[in-house]
Amino acid sequence: MALLALIAGVGIAYRGAVHAPFVLDDEASITDNPTLRSLWPLSGPLSPPSGGVPVSGRPLPNLSFALNYAISGNEVWSYHLGNIGLHLLTALTLFSLLQMTLARPALPERIRADAAPLAFVVTALWALHPLGTAAVTYISQRTELMVSLCYLATLLAVGRAAQAERGGGWWSVAAVAACTAGMACKEVMVSAPLVALLYDRTFFAGSFSAAWRARWRLYAGLMAGWILLGFLVWSTRGRGGTAGFGLDVTPLSYAATQAPAIVRYLGLVFWPRDLVFDYGMYVAHGARAIVPGFVAVGALAALTLVALRRRPVLGFAGTVFFAVLAPTSSFVPVATQTMAEHRMYLPLGAVLAVVVGWLWSRFGRSVLVPLALLAAAAGVTTALRNADYATEERLLRDSLRKWPDNARAHNNLASLLLARGDAAAGVAELQEALRLDPRFVDALLNLSRAELLAGRTDEAVARAEEAQRLDLDSAAGWGVVATAQQGAGRLESAKTAWQEALKRRPAWPEARLQLGEVFVRLGDPTAALAEFAVARELRPGWVKAELAIVDTLGRLGRTEEALGEVSKVVRRDPGSAEALLAQANLLFALERYEEAVAAGRALLRVRADFPGACFALGNALLALGRSAEALQHLDTAVRAGGASAPLHCSRALALLDLGRAAEAAAAVEAALQLDPAYGPAQALREGLGAAAP
Repeated sequence: MALLALIAGVGIAYRGAVHAPFVLDDEASITDNPTLRSLWPLSGPLSPPSGGVPVSGRPLPNLSFALNYAISGNEVWSYHLGNIGLHLLTALTLFSLLQMTLARPALPERIRADAAPLAFVVTALWALHPLGTAAVTYISQRTELMVSLCYLATLLAVGRAAQAERGGGWWSVAAVAACTAGMACKEVMVSAPLVALLYDRTFFAGSFSAAWRARWRLYAGLMAGWILLGFLVWSTRGRGGTAGFGLDVTPLSYAATQAPAIVRYLGLVFWPRDLVFDYGMYVAHGARAIVPGFVAVGALAALTLVALRRRPVLGFAGTVFFAVLAPTSSFVPVATQTMAEHRMYLPLGAVLAVVVGWLWSRFGRSVLVPLALLAAAAGVTTALRNADYATEERLLRDSLRKWPDNARAHNNLASLLLARGDAAAGVAELQEALRLDPRFVDALLNLSRAELLAGRTDEAVARAEEAQRLDLDSAAGWGVVATAQQGAGRLESAKTAWQEALKRRPAWPEARLQLGEVFVRLGDPTAALAEFAVARELRPGWVKAELAIVDTLGRLGRTEEALGEVSKVVRRDPGSAEALLAQANLLFALERYEEAVAAGRALLRVRADFPGACFALGNALLALGRSAEALQHLDTAVRAGGASAPLHCSRALALLDLGRAAEAAAAVEAALQLDPAYGPAQALREGLGAAAP
């Protein structure tokens, strides 16, 4: 009944999160992730995109997202249900692990006698704590959920193996499997083999040597998982330049930031009032901000080391806390996320276990009711916190209210405001972002684009060039200049700027794509094709690059080759409307009209309100002589907002076939109103005039 109550409590606390939108990195991890589009072959979803997105080098979370995509496409509900389900499964694993551990002789008698209720209280507080929303409600942090589940499952299986009378062979296999799976989820798992050995020493074997002698094969198997983790870390090449050494954030400044960050995390455990979704790229400065944190964290680390010898149980809990945080909260920079509350998802359990265990050892079962009420209050707070995720704008404004010096949040809020047409508010947010971080390239790009949209071309270019002058060797700076010049129609200048950017950063797929588009507009499709091919090579499966190649092959008259390329995209991503439209148009160009009709119908199943789909299908039907059916789709395209001179000309041809000459003439006039120089419309007008009595 207690576990059912726990499940119900989590369900109520997270019910409001089921329809929360994709935010921050969710676009790169899910909506723009081509490896999710098909479950088979498994090599697809098990090969996540490279770069600094949350799923890079983490194949199992990527596979789980592919399962969600198969269920609900880009609708959020199945992703959230998946996260909530993983959270519940992790809570049940934590309960089982705690119940087994708290009954061991290493604990005081009062703790051992109440292992089950104590385990339940800790688990309930952990599962309902609002600090967990950063991992559960933010979909991309499924990586944190899955690695935490694997971490706890590894310790649970090691404990069961140590308890088994006949060696615990199957439990050992389960431990190795869980540990290996965790290595494929997130780098946090790196400490699990050593923590498992410490767990055995603390609660079962009594010493490291005894644990190793009894179960050395098990620990060798756990440590073998480091090979997989090493390969996955190597394959991401420093997570696309967002993690590791040699970044703008130095190891020293990153470490200086982590000490106050850890103190803040601990404060939020006990008073989770000011939870922040995104801290941006904050770096601590000044002795007042850094020194107290270093003193506090240093004291905790020293106490942990002393406790490992004198109070092994407390030492184990402290080691878990620091070991899980170490990969992301020590001195190895993660430049895009210097602070993040989701990192406390698993360490929170260790903190709560120590606090609740101390209270229980002092006051016994009398604390059960107050702690249960505290867990209920935590659940209410979690439900209220999930309300902040209702819209992306609300979440960003909440982050800025609590952490105003966040340039990234100002920039992201500006993007939302500009997208809905609130230019003045958007520009104000961008200016604030640049005040906080004058070198913030995303904000510079957005501000330059805003000025271009407002028709202030010279100001946009001048701002971009000013940003670039901040660092002549900055590829990103040249990218800002190129974007502004390209938007202003100064194609030769844009070409030069993109080439300068690529001299400094040759493996920049977006720059390759943009340079290719400049070559297209300059009338050099051969050079464009070469750039698009490099972009696709740098980012395999990138639909934008693949469709750019298809379009350029068509311009070069290599229609059969273009059809072969786009067919590959459709097979891998049958839900891509852009790819299906390109396929339908190429089939039409090759006079394979029946296949073009089939492609058009497939496109309509993906996007029923897509004018391009109706236009393509109408043209194919018209070519087959099915004019009445073609006219229906062409009229639908007009109603859907796709009116154009070619569309009205196709309608005119269909109307002529149906003997409705007056309506055909009106369609031709509509085409010429949109484009007086459109040749086919002029020819149709002349033909209709010649045919008139």
